[in-house]
Amino acid sequence: MADSLKCITPVDSSVYAERPLSSDSEIAAALEKAQKAQEAWRNTPVATRQEIMTKAVDAFLSQRDAICEELSWQMGRPISQAPGE
Repeated sequence: MADSLKCITPVDSSVYAERPLSSDSEIAAALEKAQKAQEAWRNTPVATRQEIMTKAVDAFLSQRDAICEELSWQMGRPISQAPGE
């Protein structure tokens, strides 16, 4: 089994990114952390959740140009066809 994942861009068929794959124990630990986080999130007041999610959306949108470029390389779609361009 491979120990990394290679992302090939359709732009020029080169390896755009290579990421290590997680081990079974790393996956189990991540799932355990996620379950604990979900339990805490369930007990978080809705108003606080709204504040957190609004900040997350704002952070995501502040990186719009970088995200559009990343998706263009991954999908092979010209950045001029990105939403809002």
